[in-house]
Amino acid sequence: MVLGLWLALTGPVFASGDVDRAEEIRLTEELRALAQRQAWAGVDRIYRQLDERAAPLEYPELLAGATAARALGDAASARDRLLAAARLNATREVIDSLAAIDTHYGPVELNTTGRGPTILQAEDLPFDPEQRAAIEAARLAVARTGQFRGLLPQGRYVFGGEAFEVRPGIAVRIEVGPRERREERNTP
Repeated sequence: MVLGLWLALTGPVFASGDVDRAEEIRLTEELRALAQRQAWAGVDRIYRQLDERAAPLEYPELLAGATAARALGDAASARDRLLAAARLNATREVIDSLAAIDTHYGPVELNTTGRGPTILQAEDLPFDPEQRAAIEAARLAVARTGQFRGLLPQGRYVFGGEAFEVRPGIAVRIEVGPRERREERNTP
C-alpha cells in the first residue's frame, strides 16, 4: 500500500533526456511537414529551435533549412546549413548550391551610428527571386536595427550615401555616421 501511495504521488518518472529527445523528434517531424508544404518561414523557425537545442540534424533537415534560408533572403545561413549538409552527404545538389552562393554573393557588414534611418539601395535589382529576397532582407535589417551582416548578391549598392560594390569573396564593411545620413536626407 505504501508503494502504491508513493507511485500515485510521484507520477511517472521520465528522464529529462527522454523528454528533450521526444521534443526534438516532434520538431523534426513538424519541420519536414512544413518543408513539404514549402512553408519556408515555418521551416526556418523550427530549424532555429532545433539549432538552439543543439539537436543533431540529419541531411534532409539541413537541406530544408538551407532552402528556407535562401527563400527568406538569408544567404549566409543557407551557406552555413549547406556546409553542414555537405559534411554528411556531399551530393551534387549541395555542392552546386554552395558554388552558386560563392560565385554570386559577397560578404557585407553595414552599420550606422547615431539615430535615424539609413537606406540601403541596390543599383540594379537582380531577376533571381532568392537574390531579390537577400537584398530585401538586408534592407529590412538596416531599417529595423541600423545593421546588416551577411551576404548580398554581387552588384552596386548605396548605403547612407556611400556607394560600394559587392563582389564574391571580397568583404565589404561600411559604417555610416550622422553626417553621411544628413547628406543622404538632403539629396534629392
